[in-house]
Parts: sequence; structure tokens; C-alpha cells
Amino acid sequence: MQPTCSVPCAIRLGQIAKAKTAVRVEKARVRENRQAKRDQRENDLAWWLKVDAAEGNKNGGNTAYWLHRWIRLVRDKDQPCPMCGSQTPKGGHWHACHYRSRGAAKHLRFTPDNIHKGCQNCNTRTSGDTGAKFRADLVLRLGEDRVTEIDNDNTIYRWTIDECREIRNKYKTLVKEAGV
Repeated sequence: MQPTCSVPCAIRLGQIAKAKTAVRVEKARVRENRQAKRDQRENDLAWWLKVDAAEGNKNGGNTAYWLHRWIRLVRDKDQPCPMCGSQTPKGGHWHACHYRSRGAAKHLRFTPDNIHKGCQNCNTRTSGDTGAKFRADLVLRLGEDRVTEIDNDNTIYRWTIDECREIRNKYKTLVKEAGV
């Protein structure tokens, strides 16, 4: 009924147990660090406003991740690219293209009327050609009044973390309800 057959075997068994404990302790430390980073990130407005923070964090994701996902996969699912009219994405995959850029109109960054599904090629290589083609397509989709309202909206606005969290939760729910 002895766990080991000899002293060297007992020493080896002790080393194995010690190594297993060290691995458990390290995993717990990593888990705690990950949670601390997540908590810190949740209180960082820059993370909520950042677009690339969304990619690769599909379980959590920030505001832009879920809003852009809803636009690409639910709302504009069957729409062509507003800039080139293509039904298949040129350059790889679909993007969420802003009619008025986030740099020019920060207050419209989470406004669905300002964001539309478009080709990767049109969004990146043509700098989101917001010229006549994009505007004409938006007039057909939204109507002249709404497009003019977007064009003329120059309010100054500062997003808050609570607003971003609320927007994220709304679009996360809509995406999950749609089953994508």
C-alpha cells in the first residue's frame, strides 16, 4: 500500500508533486493578471473608442467591434459596397466604412447611419471614397434629408464609457439574436 517502491522513487514523486503545484500557482497568477488587465481596460475610454481593439476579442469586444459586426452581418448583409457596387468584397473581406470619417466627425463614430458595409479595397485603398458614388448610394438607402443631416452635423461631443458600454451591449444582443 506504499505510494513508492524506494527512496529515489519517493524523491521523484515529491518533485512531480512540487512541479504540479508550481504550474497551478502560475496558472492562477496568469488568470489574476488577465482579469486585472480586463478590469483596467473596462475603465479606459480609449479602449472603448478604439477600432482595432475589437478584432481578436470576440467574446468581449469593444463598442466598435459589435456595432461594425451588426452592420456587416445583419443590417447590410445583402447590400453591395456603396462605393463600387460589388456584391463580393474586393481585397479580402467586408469592412464597416464610415461616410464621414471618425477623424473628421468623432461624434458620428457610433451612428449607424454614418456606417455602411463596404469592400476592404474601397475602404482602405481609396481612403473610403466619400465622394459622389458613396453619397449617391446613401441617398438611395437613407434619403436626401438624412444624408444632408449627416453632412451638416458638426456638433462637438465626448463619448463616455457608460454610453459605449450601452451601445456595445445593444448591438451585441442584436448580433446574437440574429444568430451570427
